[in-house]
Amino acid sequence: MWAGAGTLLAVAVNQPVAALVAEARPYAVHPAALTLVDRTTDWSFPSDHSVMAGAAAVGLLLVSRRLGALALAAAVLMAATRVYVGAHYPHDVVAGLLLGAAVAGLGWLLVRLPLTRLVGALRTLPVIERVLSPVT
Repeated sequence: MWAGAGTLLAVAVNQPVAALVAEARPYAVHPAALTLVDRTTDWSFPSDHSVMAGAAAVGLLLVSRRLGALALAAAVLMAATRVYVGAHYPHDVVAGLLLGAAVAGLGWLLVRLPLTRLVGALRTLPVIERVLSPVT
């Protein structure tokens, strides 16, 4: 539950940060540069894609070390592709990965106990028990 919610929270945190920094994208600064994606008008720093990937990776790491490690490798690869296609500078994606990871990790420390209690309470509801019970 937190992997998804933490990712959404990280993107929400990133929006005002990006507007505050207001760094132009590489293709806006260097109009003659080859880009492999459509050009957008939003800000470059930190990368939204990298924020989401970093937060999702940390959220999945909380569930499973193996799944989290795979997600982390995929997040780094995705971040590198954002630089490769000309949409971001390297520092945009590094900052995005770190911001997403920090929001998801710190957020989990804050919501772990109440969220665990909520899920425990929900699991005792008859309708949830029927959904979670094995099919016979």
